[in-house]
Amino acid sequence: MIIGETYETFSSDDFTHHLFLSEGPNGKIYKMVIFTLMENGFYNLGFGDVLDGKINDKAFSNNQDLVKVMNTIGELVYEFTRRFPSRVVYVEPVDAKRSFLYHAIFKRKLEQITPVFSVEGSMDKKDWEPFDPLKKNILRS
Repeated sequence: MIIGETYETFSSDDFTHHLFLSEGPNGKIYKMVIFTLMENGFYNLGFGDVLDGKINDKAFSNNQDLVKVMNTIGELVYEFTRRFPSRVVYVEPVDAKRSFLYHAIFKRKLEQITPVFSVEGSMDKKDWEPFDPLKKNILRS
């Protein structure tokens, strides 16, 4: 399910770690996406720039390729859940800026996402309901 232009990704054998290279006016920046099993059985979607061999999920690289980066992450989520249909992906923004960004993206892409995914949100991580882009909630699909 390609939803636009994406970057080429390099994935681990178990499809939980993914690396790609963002290219823009600020140069080439390695990005990583990791699906990590949580205690509740969900898979947390972690993402960030690779800096000094570690993932920095608070970095703002501003490489003017946000749409392509987000399309790449979306494609990885799609492929992860296609390979492992019983797995639930969990997304929790690390800060208010990212919360705003993620909700804006989901709001804009909801019509494309909902035929493929059941997207839910929660304000308290306990009570889940269909995703409402007007609320600032945590996501799972």
